[in-house]
Amino acid sequence: MHKDDLMTPIERAKALGKKEPVDRMPISMFYGAPGHSLPGWT
Repeated sequence: MHKDDLMTPIERAKALGKKEPVDRMPISMFYGAPGHSLPGWT
């Protein structure tokens, strides 16, 4: 957990599941792209 976070990851996941507001949106580096294309693998 980052020092500026207002919610724990578990609290954030539960809030997202209930469509409640969260302190920040979690992201994934590989979202929407094949995992091998980002590090430069072929």
